[in-house]
Amino acid sequence: FSLNNFLLAENQAKVDPLPSVTITKLLQDTGISEYLQVTACDQSVLPFTTATDRLNDQCGKLEDSITLPADVSLNIQSDCTSFTMCSDIGFIDKKIQSTLKLNPCSYEITLGIETMQTTMSLLQFHWGKPQSFALQGGIRMDFVIHDLTSEGMYLVSVDMGLCMETFDRDSCDVKHTVLDNVKLPKKSCNWSRRFAFSGNPSFDLSTWLTTNSYTNSNPLSDLVIIELERFLQLDEFIQPIHCVASSAPYTPVNSEGWAISSRCQNAPTLTTLPGSGIVCNLGDSCTKIDCCVDIAKLDTTFKVYADLDVCSKEFTVGVENFNRTVSLYSFQYAQEDTFSFGGLVNIKYKVVNYQSERVFVVNMDIEVCYSAAGPCAVQHTVLSDVQLPKSSCNYSQPYAIPDFSLVSYMSELDVNTNVNQLPSWAVDLLMEELGIAGFQKDPQCELSSYSGALSNGWDSTACGELITLPQLPAYTRCRLPSYCTGAQCCSNIGYLGRKLEAFVLVDPCSYSVSIGLEKRNINVTLLEFTQGSWQTVTLGNLLRLQYKAEELTAEKVYLLYMTISICFETVGDCRYTYTVFDGVKIPKQPCDWTGGYAIPGFNLNSYLTEQGYSTSTPLNSLVSSQLLEYLGVASLLKTTADQCQMSDPLKGSSKNGWTKGCTSAVDLPTLGSNSVCHLYDTCTGISCCLHSTTVGRNFNVFLKLDPCTQKLDIGIEKYQFDFSLYSFTFGTTQYFHIDRVIGIEYKITDLVGEMVYLVDMKVKICFNDPTPCDLQDTIVLNTKLPKMVCPWFSGYPNPNWSLKEWYLHNSFTPGSNLDSSAVSSLMEATEIGEYLLSPMVLRDDPIGTYAAAYLGWSSDCAEAPVTLLPMDQSVISCNLESTCRGLSCALDIPFISKTFEFYMRLEQCDYMLKVGIERQQYERTLKGYQWGEWTHVDLNGVLKMSFVLHDLYAEPAFLISMKLSLCWEANQPCGTVYNIFDKVRLPKKVCNWDKKFLQN
Repeated sequence: FSLNNFLLAENQAKVDPLPSVTITKLLQDTGISEYLQVTACDQSVLPFTTATDRLNDQCGKLEDSITLPADVSLNIQSDCTSFTMCSDIGFIDKKIQSTLKLNPCSYEITLGIETMQTTMSLLQFHWGKPQSFALQGGIRMDFVIHDLTSEGMYLVSVDMGLCMETFDRDSCDVKHTVLDNVKLPKKSCNWSRRFAFSGNPSFDLSTWLTTNSYTNSNPLSDLVIIELERFLQLDEFIQPIHCVASSAPYTPVNSEGWAISSRCQNAPTLTTLPGSGIVCNLGDSCTKIDCCVDIAKLDTTFKVYADLDVCSKEFTVGVENFNRTVSLYSFQYAQEDTFSFGGLVNIKYKVVNYQSERVFVVNMDIEVCYSAAGPCAVQHTVLSDVQLPKSSCNYSQPYAIPDFSLVSYMSELDVNTNVNQLPSWAVDLLMEELGIAGFQKDPQCELSSYSGALSNGWDSTACGELITLPQLPAYTRCRLPSYCTGAQCCSNIGYLGRKLEAFVLVDPCSYSVSIGLEKRNINVTLLEFTQGSWQTVTLGNLLRLQYKAEELTAEKVYLLYMTISICFETVGDCRYTYTVFDGVKIPKQPCDWTGGYAIPGFNLNSYLTEQGYSTSTPLNSLVSSQLLEYLGVASLLKTTADQCQMSDPLKGSSKNGWTKGCTSAVDLPTLGSNSVCHLYDTCTGISCCLHSTTVGRNFNVFLKLDPCTQKLDIGIEKYQFDFSLYSFTFGTTQYFHIDRVIGIEYKITDLVGEMVYLVDMKVKICFNDPTPCDLQDTIVLNTKLPKMVCPWFSGYPNPNWSLKEWYLHNSFTPGSNLDSSAVSSLMEATEIGEYLLSPMVLRDDPIGTYAAAYLGWSSDCAEAPVTLLPMDQSVISCNLESTCRGLSCALDIPFISKTFEFYMRLEQCDYMLKVGIERQQYERTLKGYQWGEWTHVDLNGVLKMSFVLHDLYAEPAFLISMKLSLCWEANQPCGTVYNIFDKVRLPKKVCNWDKKFLQN
């Protein structure tokens, strides 16, 4: 049909409006007139108008403003996704009523123009594609609808027009744009309404069969089945190919009736399924359940499924093609819910999220029902309190759209990218298609909330440290947390019209690390946190966070790197990139273990009663897990499979609660019945396994002292710290605990003369504040733990250490000088840093030990002349001390801008030999000393001092040879060796063997 040809045949000019006679003939010839309503819609009355506007918005939840053409009135109904238009088509002098209804609950779309109406399923709907609905081809509604699933919105564009040229679709004599990319919020659906889905809430199969004169056979006849499925409005949702229990993915089946996918490596023990009627598959993620259920009455099978997708943060439950997807951010955990497939198949489920244990505890039942009133015909228990382990996620996925290009993507939407800001609707589509929308924060972060930000963009008011921070771009603000080690940033990305949040937060005292973009939050413990290498987290690959963190234990700082980028093209540079941290050293804040209970005043019985649990103990495993999660300690505990054992055959049988690896005599007290402890073979370390009768599990606590490395290691389960004894406060009572639920009280006194540590150690497990406690025990009290004799030569902590490999691994040019951050990393890698003197010795200090050095030597020895070897004073200086039997040397290492000090002192009259490298010091008596044999002292293999002493009995002298070495490669000879003494005589002292006591 062609309007132009029609008018030519009628000898009628194309005027607006056409004459009434011409209009009448046109509408009759095209067949439009028979569909027109008897009474045309009226734009001046309800529901098309209000007192103030031609838009009657009964929804009240619209985010977008709507500007209507002068010839259109619009009524948006209370469900928000249904609307009716009254359009004045002046060319034919008619007011035309049209309707579009989207029903997200029944998966239907209804379209109508005047009296012509049709309803279609959304299952095969062409989302995002231009489509039309026309009245006899002439009065046309053009529409494009996008499903913004993550936002719970439809994005709708609608035009109404008069288009009467069959072969020229774009030729319209009237065209009104009614909606232009307007977001319509979806209504909430009642997914558990059973037979009410089809409008038959009291449905009974027997009654229906009788009413329709059908035979109640087993199974029903094919015709009856078709009619039943149509009556219950389920026919469009049934898949054309039914699941087959004897085929993949439902085979092979294990003894519990389950087929477990090969990639589910940590499958738990599952609920045993009945031998017939149902088979289930546990998918690759270990949190996806797919069952094939036999519906015997209908002689068919239905696919029934539930999927907890921890990576996309979505939960999907469904039967056949009918399903519900909800964000895990809004999912109602610990609440029983029902999903009903028209009443015929019902899924009952409850999911409890154990965040710290990284499991979902799931209950799931499937029912097959033929009557709204009576019991269901079939009931299958699929999962009963089963712990499904969460899978690991790849947080640096590529673009969801292969070879993504923003320019290309927007050109398909007919959007100009050469603008300051993209249209919001186009950004909404972009976020949906890239998989970002479900992770966007609502409300967005605000730069104005960073009220303490200085001119550099940083708000550091919560952190009390003075830290030099980089300048941020004008569109970004960042803040330091109260514990200083990390940053939270908000960036106003003007081009997208969005504000986006990124953060890396390292909290050493709570032993937690949080990394995130918007709502994507990755929480791990410090033990699980990967340090020292670059890591990347992305959202849709458009928003990228790159970070690296390294703890420099010796300096008590974290070395942080952090970069944020927003990237719109697969190939090419990112549109926005800025640096938050570039090797910034941030001091670790001291932990305060003097605080109170996790939840002040917590009472276990009251908590259990409130949760509807019995107060009798021991609690069952799920209640115990829930309690530990609630108290905030679960993330720091080992798994129940890895918990310590009260009896360990490798440690032998216990006596008074103790097993011993230490062969020295140590007086140990008798322990309580719920405590067993082990004294390590070093004699200065204690590890205990404590049993809680309340939660029915064991907890490991330990305290280890190492006199050789000068370290204290203390821990409760995975919550573990080490402290340097160089700065430790001896002789005072101290506390270490996880929120006072599990705690250690201890005191350590260093009895240097006796070569022992005097130790007190008490432990507690408390599920009430303040009492009663589940366990209280004194492990040791005023107990002397003998120190081990330390080897002077320990070697490399990493036996394959290589400086060259370290350079390459960290992308440095081998042999190049290192900046301060790289030096700190190297000291950490070699584990030398914590032994360095502070302040560092300086060879050129004018009032220092080495100020008077000449040819590498200064001497304060006046007893006798000593022959000193000339040395390269540009890198090394030594001082012969006033005793003439002691010396110290300072050695420069230019490429790291460090100076290391070595010393050796032969205290002849006190019968002692003392040596040291930096803070690492050793001493021993001369009794049994092997004169004439080389003695080697090192600092973690890198710094070495070797010497040999001869006691010249016939002369008043000692003969010494000594050399210092730098050894950066574990599997190669030392690279640099300095000869300090070569068979040099050192004078002996005449000792006073009649000395009195030091004190009268």
